[in-house]
Amino acid sequence: VTIICHSAQPPLRYQVIGEVAGLEPLWRKMGEILPKLGSWAWASMDINYGLATVYTETSEQFIPQMVNMDLPDAVSFDKGCYPGQEIVARMHYLGTLKTRMILGNVNVPSSPVPGDKVYAVAQEQSIGMVVDAMPGNDGYDILATARLENVERNELCLRNGTDYPITLGRLPYPLHNPEQKQA
Repeated sequence: VTIICHSAQPPLRYQVIGEVAGLEPLWRKMGEILPKLGSWAWASMDINYGLATVYTETSEQFIPQMVNMDLPDAVSFDKGCYPGQEIVARMHYLGTLKTRMILGNVNVPSSPVPGDKVYAVAQEQSIGMVVDAMPGNDGYDILATARLENVERNELCLRNGTDYPITLGRLPYPLHNPEQKQA
């Protein structure tokens, strides 16, 4: 059995890997002392930890820096060749990043979905998109990309015939990478 801790701060979450026969006794014992939660709980923690999931609707819409993969060191700029590596490295070393992923909460009638557009209040052109969303304590917790200038002015919203303001949350890492040029 292999146990991997996926978080450095509470709430802690673990992944347990092994043969089913070896996991059954552990599952029973752990079930006596820990709550059993569905995959929605893991997805909700991903959102609150600022970890993006890319869905079919958002495939090929982001470079890693736009969804903050460089901030918790989830992408390496020092090694390897992979599709898009030149663009990703060029942005890191030479570019000016204007869009980042934010954590927010929005109270809308129906769940935001990946790919929904994010707007600056009273503007017609979108400035980002929803990356992921899950029901939260008050409305929906979301990860969304947005232009940094609009994030700094705290003027983000979803639109469905009317503006639904996005209340910014606090990511577990700073939005600015000191090694990255900023707009």
